[in-house]
Amino acid sequence: MYEVDYTVLYNNSIKSNDYSGIVITASSNNKIIQNTVEGNGKYGIQVSNDLTKSANNTIKSNTIKNNEDHGLYIGGIYTDIVSNTIKYNEEDGIQ
Repeated sequence: MYEVDYTVLYNNSIKSNDYSGIVITASSNNKIIQNTVEGNGKYGIQVSNDLTKSANNTIKSNTIKNNEDHGLYIGGIYTDIVSNTIKYNEEDGIQ
C-alpha cells in the first residue's frame, strides 16, 4: 500500500512472496486485521516512510510466522500493534 489512507486489509492469507508480505509506505490510518502472513522472503509486515510519514496504522489479531527476516518491521510512527501471534521468524518478531 503506497500513499493509501483509511483502508482495511482483513482476513487474507499472504504467503510465499519474494520480499515482504505486506508493505505500507507513506500511508496513514490503515488497519491490517486477522490476516495470516507467512513464509515471505524478507519481512512479514513492513511499515516504512517515503517522503512523508506513515502514521497511526493498526496491526491487530494477525498471525505472522516463518518469515525470512523480522515478523514486523516498523519504521512508521504511532503504529498500534495489538494481539498478534508472531513466531518462528528468522530474526526478531518485532523490529
